[in-house]
Amino acid sequence: MKKKILLIAIFILLLFPRVIYGQMELQAEQSGQMTLLKLESEYKQKEGTVKVYDEHRLYYINQLRTDNQGRFQVEVQLPADKTYKAQINIRGEIKEITFPQGENETPPPADSKHVALVIKGFGETILLDKTIEINEGDSVLDVLRRACQENDIQLHYENTGYVISIGGLSQGDGGPLSGWKYNIGNTTPGISSSNYLLEGGESVLWYFVKTPANTSTDTGFIRESLLEGGQISYNDKNEGQITFTMTENEDKPMSFSFPKEMVPEIEKNEIKWVYIDMGVVQIRIPAEEIKNMEAIHPSGTVELTLKKIGREDLPDNKSGFLPEGLEGYSFSLTNGDIPVKSFKYPIEIEIPFPRNVGNEDHVTVFYWDGESLAAEIIGGKYNPQSQTVRFMTNHFSLFFAGEHQVSFQDVDEGLGLGLAKPAIERMASQGIIKGVSKDHFDPHGYVTRPEMAVMLVRMMKYSVLSDELPYQDVEADAWYYGAIQAIFQNGIMTGYSQDEFGTGELTWQECDILFKRILLLEGENAEIDFQNSRENPHVTRAECAKIINSLYEILMK
Repeated sequence: MKKKILLIAIFILLLFPRVIYGQMELQAEQSGQMTLLKLESEYKQKEGTVKVYDEHRLYYINQLRTDNQGRFQVEVQLPADKTYKAQINIRGEIKEITFPQGENETPPPADSKHVALVIKGFGETILLDKTIEINEGDSVLDVLRRACQENDIQLHYENTGYVISIGGLSQGDGGPLSGWKYNIGNTTPGISSSNYLLEGGESVLWYFVKTPANTSTDTGFIRESLLEGGQISYNDKNEGQITFTMTENEDKPMSFSFPKEMVPEIEKNEIKWVYIDMGVVQIRIPAEEIKNMEAIHPSGTVELTLKKIGREDLPDNKSGFLPEGLEGYSFSLTNGDIPVKSFKYPIEIEIPFPRNVGNEDHVTVFYWDGESLAAEIIGGKYNPQSQTVRFMTNHFSLFFAGEHQVSFQDVDEGLGLGLAKPAIERMASQGIIKGVSKDHFDPHGYVTRPEMAVMLVRMMKYSVLSDELPYQDVEADAWYYGAIQAIFQNGIMTGYSQDEFGTGELTWQECDILFKRILLLEGENAEIDFQNSRENPHVTRAECAKIINSLYEILMK
């Protein structure tokens, strides 16, 4: 009898993998393609992280918050016939379980289990009309890899989904901008081949793109655009840019009219940036913003105007905004006859600051909207070689560069702050962080989630895209309401649940997820080291200044 009971207990443990660690109990239950992760613990109303992964990739990562009974659960969809690990991290305690994701109970119809694959080089077809059986969760890259292996075709690729060569035909063999692309039917997806998951029944075409004949390799892979005066180039991340160079006119405002064919040219050449060199001022506009303006008012002419402003051009009571001997730069943008007040995607601008600078970290950019009583800091990074300042903005105004130094009485290296002191002063001088008062920073106080949202919006210039905000714990009159709207709507920071954002202290686990998400979205292959700051699960204001400064340095390099 005892032996029978033991066998039943072993069967139950194998059916529902579970691990118990003192204060935490984690279980994985499978239902079809979904796996339900259930946590029971003694950590009541605590924050943490949950992630699911295998030896090859990360499938799911998010923040968690236990309820008042220490429970949490989340449902995750995972490809079948694999073994996964689920990891829970609460207050620095990390627990894991390993569990299999079994085969679907009801297999899909046979016709949805195959795709048609064609691989074309230039002048030859490497693989013609091959029918490939797919598995649940297969990506375009998975199918290509399997087909090449079955047909003895050489394949080199990166785990990101970027294909280097097929059948000995490699990127660069057809010119400096040549390489492999794929279509699904007649559509070119905008995501990597490792991230495009197949459902079955698709036609997949891999084809080799040669460098256009008018490309010159002697000019840094630059070629003439079909748009008058435009040149197309690509950086080391394969990001395309159209550049327009204008002749500066000292006496008159400068205007640039975006060509009507701009959007088709952007889409055809996979352009990410439109760069306008207006002499002493350079502007870089995300191509998505141009497409957004075209969608809003397709029949209008988009025109950018730049005007230099001196002290004599300002009202008498505002002329002190501009440093003596310097000019400001007033920008305006119209779409047809409609002024464009703000941008969905931040714009980069570079303006002169021809001064001998004492501390580069104190050089920043100010803006004045023409009505406010004072100019506001927008931030920026000084380049001593060109004596210019580069900054990001989500609106146009009058901009000018200057020096702005902020210090606090309670911030001193002798108080155990070390490298935090220059980071605090730099980020405060750039207007990204603020003290609790004019003279005090409170470096050992803890940062809240709303405060982090505000700092990131100040730095990244995220815009509020709509009136949407589902969280009931964020009051409409709260000083951070707009920042939480912007950071939520831009997909950077989410709440603990559908109706709760969470306004308490920020944890290191939350920081880790948040910063990785920003770097991923910005296309930056970099990491920020948090390891020297893990003595407490929550983030102090001094520690926050250091990691915000590190992020700023990466993004503004």
